[in-house]
Amino acid sequence: MTYGGGGRRVLVTGLPGVGKTTFATAYAAGRGLPHLEVDRLYYGPGWSVRASFHDDLERALAEECWCADDVGYEASRDLTWDRADTLVWLDLPWWIAEQRAVRRTLRRLRRSEVVYPGCKESWLGWGRPAHPVRYAWSRHGAVRRLMEQRLADPRWQHLDVVRLRTRAEVAGWLARRVQPS
Repeated sequence: MTYGGGGRRVLVTGLPGVGKTTFATAYAAGRGLPHLEVDRLYYGPGWSVRASFHDDLERALAEECWCADDVGYEASRDLTWDRADTLVWLDLPWWIAEQRAVRRTLRRLRRSEVVYPGCKESWLGWGRPAHPVRYAWSRHGAVRRLMEQRLADPRWQHLDVVRLRTRAEVAGWLARRVQPS
């Protein structure tokens, strides 16, 4: 793995709760790149997968430059990895992801936030296998193994890979690459 300076098509990935969207938003703003939140394309009303997801994602990834955050849905993973030149893996400990996912979910519930059009948190939503709290709790080891397997695959050798394992590494890497406003 290399620890490069970032490219023009940057993919930020990791478990729910590790700070992908926050990181990608800051990186994109600091580098003058459009930010693409894959979840916004993925989810339709009632947390359903939008029928236009693949086409919308392909169109967005065809742009010359972007910074996307994606948990790595099976429906998007190969396409985002193929189009990216840099992959930033926020590989924080499971307990950080879990703690943040719980806090974010509770905040959304308290405020009755609309997360995406037609999508609101509900107490019953915690039962969905893909719910961020449940996913961060149960999938950390499996996601790490999958990522390591993918990164060893020659198909992805074009990627400049940055694996950040602590909050200090995340903050430091971002600070070195984002110009203050």
